[in-house]
Amino acid sequence: MLLRLQNKEITQNTANAVKEITTFIGMLNDYYFKEKEDPKFWD
Repeated sequence: MLLRLQNKEITQNTANAVKEITTFIGMLNDYYFKEKEDPKFWD
């Protein structure tokens, strides 16, 4: 996002890294809400 605001080029490696990080954060978010809904989710 900062690169876009600064009108800098976004390399394919950077775009791939952002996609992977975004997916990982989404997974953590899902796990958080599943755990909050059912505290025995991991058992």
